[in-house]
Amino acid sequence: MSWSFASTCERVAGVAITATGAHLLLRRAGGPWGRARGLLALPGLLNDVEVPTALWLGRTPQVHTFGMDGPIAVVTAGVTRRGARRGRPCGLRVRGVDVLNPGKVGRWSWAAPCTLELHPLAADRLGLAPGSPLDIEWGCPSGSAAA
Repeated sequence: MSWSFASTCERVAGVAITATGAHLLLRRAGGPWGRARGLLALPGLLNDVEVPTALWLGRTPQVHTFGMDGPIAVVTAGVTRRGARRGRPCGLRVRGVDVLNPGKVGRWSWAAPCTLELHPLAADRLGLAPGSPLDIEWGCPSGSAAA
């Protein structure tokens, strides 16, 4: 079974590190059902802006916010390098950051192999913008706020 088809992760699965050294914790939403539910499955991620956490959706061409109470930031990114362990992405380059209000459907983006959902204020605070690099460490990385 591929790592991207695991069930929605209730714990931190990894961390994305921005060019400035800021950390963004990652949780995985696996399988079609986990990706369709998105942040509805883990609404607590939108409550804590102090510890920025994103939901990793993998290749998801379009995101919706039906049933959401507030806006979300949708980050699409391309893989710049893969690790030796199961081909997991280790480096990303942000292609777009969109803020979606409740009850909306995002733009179609099949080309981006990675989609993240997070709080819009966290995306701004981390400086996520098109062209921003992200280094990914999977597992419980040392030196992160994941512990």
